[in-house]
Amino acid sequence: DYLMASWVEPIARRYVDHFLVVSNVARRHYERRGVSPERITLVRNGIEPELFPFSPLPPDGPRRIAYGGAMQDYQGIPFLSSAFAELTRRRPELPVELYLIGFGPEHEKRRRWCETIGRGRIRTQGYLPREQFVSELQSAHWGTLAFPPVVSRLRRDAFPYKFAEYLALGRPVVMTDSNETADYCREYETGIVVAPEHEELVRAYEQAATMIRPEMQAMAERGRKLVETQMTWAHMQADMYRAFRRLGVDVSAYIAEH
Repeated sequence: DYLMASWVEPIARRYVDHFLVVSNVARRHYERRGVSPERITLVRNGIEPELFPFSPLPPDGPRRIAYGGAMQDYQGIPFLSSAFAELTRRRPELPVELYLIGFGPEHEKRRRWCETIGRGRIRTQGYLPREQFVSELQSAHWGTLAFPPVVSRLRRDAFPYKFAEYLALGRPVVMTDSNETADYCREYETGIVVAPEHEELVRAYEQAATMIRPEMQAMAERGRKLVETQMTWAHMQADMYRAFRRLGVDVSAYIAEH
């Protein structure tokens, strides 16, 4: 979890010099519990853009929506798969498919279930080396993040790497409203954001399947720019240095070396 266990937190508030948090949601959580703002530094998740190179959208053909990453329950794989399957049931003529990447052996039952309800329109893939993983994501027109309609601390407080990875590759995102991640998507117009409800997600996938390419391309370009200006390892490193300086730690030698 991105927040500490309840029994650890009072001890940390008393004895920890400084808190590093991944979202403003987490920062407000600790401020409400008496941690002064000076003891908190926001350090968002970041990526190395060079590892996720921007590429043009794939040629016209079946519109592919991809999820790439971990398959834990809170990632909402059954939720997004059910919504997609419902879309293909209602609109069988739509040339669209869902591609789920990242199944491990422990997820075999869930993998078979997704393939079954997809009736040939949901493809699945196991773990992949990074280069192949990136290549497979580049074969998609959209990325997706669809947290289920269950309020959890992790869903509230996380800032997923996947969001930045999709945008860096030049893929707009279909996602459910998950606080700050969705706020970025709305503010910078990098995809489609809907409420975490089945019907809303069905309509969002339909919109993704039918959106004109110039509109998608504009979202893709805005997404890459957002990553390069706010979501890189360099930005994350600068935030970390700021926290060290607040603690009186001299990082000049480390900065010079790296």
